[in-house]
Amino acid sequence: MLLRTRKREHRDSPERLLGFSDALFSIAITFLALDLGDLPTLDSGEAIHDFLVEHLSDYAVYFATFLVVGFMWWRHRLVFRNIRYRTPAISWLNVFILALVAMLPYPASLLSASFGLGISLSALLLPLTLASYALWVLFELARQQHVMMPDVTEPTVTYVRSTVLSTSIIMTIGLTFAGLSWALESETWFYVSLASLTLLLIAPPVLSKWVFPRPDVYAATDVRDGSDEKPEVDVEARESGLNWWDKLRLESEGMRFAIFSDGVFAISATILALQLRPPDVDRGTISTEVILKNIAQVPWYAYLVTFLLIGLFWTHHVRLFEKIVRSDTVLLWLNLIVLMFVAFLPMPSELLELGVSNTVSPLLLYLTTISAISVFMSATRIYANHATGVEAQLSQSSRQRNAQTIRAIWFSASFVLPTIMVALTQVGTWSIAIPILLISRPILLRLLRPDLVDTDDE
Repeated sequence: MLLRTRKREHRDSPERLLGFSDALFSIAITFLALDLGDLPTLDSGEAIHDFLVEHLSDYAVYFATFLVVGFMWWRHRLVFRNIRYRTPAISWLNVFILALVAMLPYPASLLSASFGLGISLSALLLPLTLASYALWVLFELARQQHVMMPDVTEPTVTYVRSTVLSTSIIMTIGLTFAGLSWALESETWFYVSLASLTLLLIAPPVLSKWVFPRPDVYAATDVRDGSDEKPEVDVEARESGLNWWDKLRLESEGMRFAIFSDGVFAISATILALQLRPPDVDRGTISTEVILKNIAQVPWYAYLVTFLLIGLFWTHHVRLFEKIVRSDTVLLWLNLIVLMFVAFLPMPSELLELGVSNTVSPLLLYLTTISAISVFMSATRIYANHATGVEAQLSQSSRQRNAQTIRAIWFSASFVLPTIMVALTQVGTWSIAIPILLISRPILLRLLRPDLVDTDDE
């Protein structure tokens, strides 16, 4: 009987379901950028500039859709952090949600191609609305089937229900306005629909602060006692005081954050390889000369440099998030913005390979993208160091936090300053300063501030 019970618990564990869900979310959200890299033949600076201006709406659709899908993943995470077991009904309902998420690159492409049409916005918002309602039904189903975590109280249920339902209602409002835009052929209602989606940013903090406060029994608390010291989290001591389901919840949250983020990094790096295209000739006409010419034309430099940069950003991401025990909403958005620019990076990388000599526009777009990644990644580290709503094994004293802040600012400045110089002088050679500044950072810090280089978290 004991063996049978153990097998049943293993069979009903949500671990595989969550891993599959996080992987699919990361794939779908990264694939949103695939159409951005399909570039026509551009042989002049003016053509590149016109191409970028013409596709501004495409980039806006990508950024907005990325953040909305990331927000939906966060809601999925909120629901399942309170579910202990999975059942066949929960599994299939989750599959339905994932099917809606996986198809989102298609309506996003429609919206990019026909920005301003209500029917295209409706096509994007419909699966998002259905997925949000399905997630609410899944949560209620888990309650009815008694598969929730043992410590889930009625205030917690109210908080989760209100949070998920508010997302569904906002999506419904946006879909309604998009439908009006479609029916009346009105761009005004199209933009009203887009504006209504900003409620996704406003509603959660309002609800959690004034309507349904978040009843988290292991929430991070500010224990500085009026001092400037933010205590380091002792994970072993922390976990020794938790019930087993609290430990399971914390482990699951860290695992889901890692799977989702690593998935975006990995897929973005792999998409770069799509730029290494074989010769576009008939099979019967290919020859050694054609292959050698193709090898010479493949953008090896752009591919390798961008791959190494993604690896650099991923390394910094790992060093930060492996020390974070508990995150909050602000940290979520900062991380989503980092991942959004990482997934966008293959497009300016492909534009860079065109090698048009009379403009720095492709290089400037490329540098702006990697600068944005570095800025938001540094902002994430600084926020994690100082925010009272985040628990992390990062700092024990203000001196250490100041050291980490200085290193984070230097890291982002290593990208931002050369980018500004390229924009001002229109000379791409300034980009060489990026690796110089990155390599010289530890050396110069030891010379300028030796008192701030003995921390152990870098």
